[in-house]
Amino acid sequence: LPSTGLPGRPSPLNGCTLAGQREPVIQDSLNQLRSLPLTLDGVFRAPASDRSLLEAQARCGLALPEELRTMLRTFNGTTGPTDLDHGWLMFWPAEELEPASRLTAGYKAYGHLIVFADHGVNSWWYGIEAAREDRQPSRVYILAREPEVVSPTLGGFLRAVLDDDPILYGKAG
Repeated sequence: LPSTGLPGRPSPLNGCTLAGQREPVIQDSLNQLRSLPLTLDGVFRAPASDRSLLEAQARCGLALPEELRTMLRTFNGTTGPTDLDHGWLMFWPAEELEPASRLTAGYKAYGHLIVFADHGVNSWWYGIEAAREDRQPSRVYILAREPEVVSPTLGGFLRAVLDDDPILYGKAG
């Protein structure tokens, strides 16, 4: 498996196809994710509309990667976090997506990342690269101390959530 760039941590691709091809497992992972319990009386929101996706893209000034569009068309974020056994993650709706550079001055160099989730009610964020011109999958970063890649694809990130893989927590995990 390809490396995540983290020593001793293989990529959580789990059956995804090679770069440039659609991930056949992403919809399966999204369906499994929707079956997880959410805490704080949370629910998975109804799918995002095409208009919401276009407005998010315009607001961010970045092209949303197809993987993120697929997720938002399956559920438009959550109103509460996943349970502790699945990362304690809150997924943001299209209406709240922001480039990392707008969230804090420390991430000005990461304006190409679209923040789509957080851990522990904003303890740290997760960002995905804007759609890439080379049509490669967009990597997912943890935005904690120093941003680092936690998964080479959104499908791999979702699989890590389902498995409560320590890769979700970056080097600190």
